[in-house]
Amino acid sequence: MQLTHKGLVFLGRREILQGTLAEEYHRDQWTMFGNEAEKVQRDVSRNQRALRRRVDTMAIRKQAENKASDHLEYLERLRQKAPDFPIPLRAHTVWEGMTVTLTCTVQGCPPPKVTWFKDGVPLIMSNQPWNYSLQQKYGLNSLEIRRCSPEDAGEYRVIAKSPLGEARTFGTLVVNSYRGAVAGSERSRTPVQFGTTFPPTWVTEGDSLTLQCTFTSALLPFRQDVTWFRDGVQLCPSSNVDIETAGNKASVTLKAAHKEHEGVYTARLRSWDEMQEHSAFVYVEDAPAAVLGGPASPLAVQVTDVNKDYVFLTWQPPSADGASPVEGYYVERYAVCEGQWVRCNVDIQKMCYYPVFGLQEGTLYQFRVRAVNQAGAGRPSKATEPVLTADPLGHTRTKVVKVDKGRTITVTKDELEGHVKAPFPPTNVHVSEVSETYVVLSWTEPEPRGREPLTFYVERSLAGKSSWELASLDMEVKSPRFPVFDLAKGEQYRFRVRSINQHGVSDPSEPSGPVSLGKPQAVPAPPHSVLAIRDTDTSVLLQWREPEAKRDVLGYYLYCSESGKQDWKTVNNKPVPQTRFTVHGLKNRKEYVFMVKSVSRAGNSGYSEESDPIRVKAAISVPSAPSAIALLLCTGTEMVLGWRAPARHGGDPVCEYYLDQMDKGTAAWREVCNLTSGNFYQFRVFAANMAGVGKPSEASEAFLCEKWTMPEPGCPYDVQFREVRDGSLVLLWAAPLYEGRSPVTGYFLEISQGDQSDDWAALNEKPICDTHHKVSGLQAGQTYRLRVLAVNEAGVGWASLPSEPVTAEARPGAKSVEIGVDDDGFIFLGYEADEPDDESKCLWNKNYTEPIDGSRARADAKKDGSVLTFTEPSEEDLGLYTVEMSDDPSQSSSYDFTAEVIALKSDWQVEVSEQGDVRLWLQTESLSDAAELRLVFNDHEITSTPVRTSGYAPIRYLDPPIPFRVA
Repeated sequence: MQLTHKGLVFLGRREILQGTLAEEYHRDQWTMFGNEAEKVQRDVSRNQRALRRRVDTMAIRKQAENKASDHLEYLERLRQKAPDFPIPLRAHTVWEGMTVTLTCTVQGCPPPKVTWFKDGVPLIMSNQPWNYSLQQKYGLNSLEIRRCSPEDAGEYRVIAKSPLGEARTFGTLVVNSYRGAVAGSERSRTPVQFGTTFPPTWVTEGDSLTLQCTFTSALLPFRQDVTWFRDGVQLCPSSNVDIETAGNKASVTLKAAHKEHEGVYTARLRSWDEMQEHSAFVYVEDAPAAVLGGPASPLAVQVTDVNKDYVFLTWQPPSADGASPVEGYYVERYAVCEGQWVRCNVDIQKMCYYPVFGLQEGTLYQFRVRAVNQAGAGRPSKATEPVLTADPLGHTRTKVVKVDKGRTITVTKDELEGHVKAPFPPTNVHVSEVSETYVVLSWTEPEPRGREPLTFYVERSLAGKSSWELASLDMEVKSPRFPVFDLAKGEQYRFRVRSINQHGVSDPSEPSGPVSLGKPQAVPAPPHSVLAIRDTDTSVLLQWREPEAKRDVLGYYLYCSESGKQDWKTVNNKPVPQTRFTVHGLKNRKEYVFMVKSVSRAGNSGYSEESDPIRVKAAISVPSAPSAIALLLCTGTEMVLGWRAPARHGGDPVCEYYLDQMDKGTAAWREVCNLTSGNFYQFRVFAANMAGVGKPSEASEAFLCEKWTMPEPGCPYDVQFREVRDGSLVLLWAAPLYEGRSPVTGYFLEISQGDQSDDWAALNEKPICDTHHKVSGLQAGQTYRLRVLAVNEAGVGWASLPSEPVTAEARPGAKSVEIGVDDDGFIFLGYEADEPDDESKCLWNKNYTEPIDGSRARADAKKDGSVLTFTEPSEEDLGLYTVEMSDDPSQSSSYDFTAEVIALKSDWQVEVSEQGDVRLWLQTESLSDAAELRLVFNDHEITSTPVRTSGYAPIRYLDPPIPFRVA
């Protein structure tokens, strides 16, 4: 519809007219008289009452709704239940191509979240929708797998999680193949293992500490629950403890380590079927002394018997006294609201306990202790956690009464007792703690106590006297505990207590029994029978017997020193409660002695007697399992086997090996006997030493018992390393037992970089004739494996077993063979071993395998090694000489003893003096001070006489010197 200009004008006028009429109507309503105003008032009152009823109805309805909601929430909480599997998964075995359904039922409130896993990996249905079908309805979970294949075999696991917890169930699926293979029955699931772990660790008091371990693979989300423990108590994140698990790493960090944190730390990993743990001891060493010669810090400060204005402290003495014995302790308190440390005792406290009184009620306090000796006060102990001073019996004066519909009413005794004008006296006044410098009084508050605050006066009197004096002086005692210090030794006292409130003072209580100061508590006796036992190459197991009077002993401190040095060092800074302890961090092959102290509240005992010296060396144990079994020769009725020696001999040389055999197709092992040509056999090997027989090796592959007729040689064996240095090593091996149709003419070497790689590269182009070879040009710090192949006229034979992985770097402390001339003029080769012991020997050889001819050289053991002295050196003695340690062949070295020609600067010169003397002389390039000159004339040595003299004057020194003779 269209409006003209006139129409718009008409509409505007009509709106103005309506507005004017409305204004006049309202103006008429403003003026009311008589019954009209009364009528309006009645309407307003009626509306107000209706509105009030409506508001009340809404409030009642809201309250009813809230009550109903609370009741429903209460019922909901009653229904809550942790997840559970009433019907778990079960194992299935199906044929390839069949369909299988895995089912389980889950319960829980609130409904848990259900996740499926296959071999530890979350199962994602969208990746294979054609193969998997998952249904979850009314607590029934079913997984349908269509057209099963061997790849579907494995372990299926279901995890149900909710805020109340989690539940797990699993089942194995085995898929039988028509080709005879069975998948899933022995399916290998690589378990997560510890990779690198933390060793025994040392940290200085006050510094931060981080312990970390890694795992062989990244932890899945449901496995990231690595838990940490200290001395069996689980660690939780706090202001001083951080725990982190990410990827394949887990760590715990102490922001500030204290002596209380010393102990055995354990990382625990929960896997599918087992619990794996790794533990190591953490030592907390003393921080530098606060003053020169000052004592170390006490530890384990504990607060007990907390009252309104009184607490009782106990602690343990430090392990190190400093330059002089500890004389006592200072106790300090810290009010959180004040922000400063205040000393509690003026005189030093000799015992490791102290009552602190005069505290403010309802205040947070921390406490710490300092040890004192002649040098002064030492470092403070670790402060206690904040403690709130309050009435410990406050909860007994409050009662909670349950009424209908779950409501409760709290009633206090103060409200029931009302106003008590004059208080009653306390009861049961007695002495709860007796020391040589104070006694602690305890009593029971009066009943009824009343609403008004109650305090106490303590009075004392000499036993047998009737006069009483105030013991608390002007101090306000709020707690039923009070320590009395200013008592005379040898005197007996009685005590009584009065109650005080705002209305007055009570009558005195019944006096306590006579009491006097206690006798000084003696320090305990030291332990005895300290015995050190070999453990590992860097640790010793220490055992001792506790003292006869052991009731007050809190634990033991251990001390060690190298034998003969008297340089005693503290082992532990937290008392050990047991009578055995493994001491770590010792030097291998060094001799140590140990002593032990007993620890009590009265202080530390004296030192025990020294243990017998012990050389730090691994304890004898059974050897580890041999490995890599190879067939070296077969004659048709006999089979010669070779294997790799155990990686660990258990501290004692392997003396015997035992072999078992198993016929192919059977599962029974038996001793090797009655081999039949044409049959296949598997073998396993046991190594034995003085400690016993170790574990068996892994079974070898199946070897065919058939006579060898191949033209090529068999494989070399017994591949070993010597003289491993930065960038080089010496490889040894044994010739093959089977040479083939012609003798072995040489050997080829192959090398592989890394400890797992099968990418082999040739080292030499021409065959090596010896059974040893120095491999040079290696990358320092890189790991390698090597193998050897024999060759004859028919060709190259089988490769030997790969060697153990070896890193091309010199071991710390590696030494070389030195050559010299002794005081008697004999040439010698000397070798200094790295930390030898009495049981190890230096073994000398020529060209690595030939024994030393005793008629031409003798080997003498020295304190730190061995010397090989040549009695009659000649060209027969030239060659390569090697030495190695009997218990550690990796300690080895060699020296190439070659003939050295002494260059002549001049020929024989003849001079005749005026007196008729004849002088023969010549000049050489260089000689040492130990060189000798022998003149031989017609096969007879010319010696010095009054008529003839001989000698030489060295020009300069050149090492090594070689004796010579001039004929």
